[in-house]
Amino acid sequence: MLLAIDTATNRAGVALRDAGGPRASIQWRTERNHTVELLPNIVTLLAQAGVTVSRLQAVAVAIGPGSYTGLRIGLSVAKGFCLAQGTALLGVPTLDISALAVPPADHRLCAVLQAGRGRLSAAFYRPAAGGWQATGGIWLGRANELADACADQPTFFAGEIEPADEQVLRERLGALAAFAPPSARARDPQVLARIAWERWQRGQTDQAAALVPNYGP
Repeated sequence: MLLAIDTATNRAGVALRDAGGPRASIQWRTERNHTVELLPNIVTLLAQAGVTVSRLQAVAVAIGPGSYTGLRIGLSVAKGFCLAQGTALLGVPTLDISALAVPPADHRLCAVLQAGRGRLSAAFYRPAAGGWQATGGIWLGRANELADACADQPTFFAGEIEPADEQVLRERLGALAAFAPPSARARDPQVLARIAWERWQRGQTDQAAALVPNYGP
């Protein structure tokens, strides 16, 4: 049984997955209250699924970019399970969660996250082996700057894109830009659970002492 924890932004979520697939998930909006909300939601999730803590074998956590406080809380709880229960630990980049929710296609993908102060964090992906592969590090800037970075080829945008930023991208890129529908832009903790499950089955786990948040550039 794998527990997934995403507290990277104010769109938080937890999920359970086992060999049979998704088991249960909870998503909620938080205003920097991760400290008091995360553990009660994990307890509720386990109760809904009829799962005890002793059955957890792995814990996955979104490691950034994202909120300083949110990332620290999520990683601290994940490491706590690892140290107390002996579970495997898997850190997953936040933007990968948005990107790998998008079905494979033959265009470039840009996953976006609100970074505060009018800025965006983004990462670019190319089609690869039935999914997506990141093509570089984390990009940070404003919507008009992101449009300039995407002016060379068609780009599909996914993730947390506010209406004002979407308008800038549409105006500057025109037909070169396509967007995930608003209903599909919130990160899904079950996608985090799926990514981590596949990594775990390949033996690609992380060491608790070495895993740290990536707050972004």
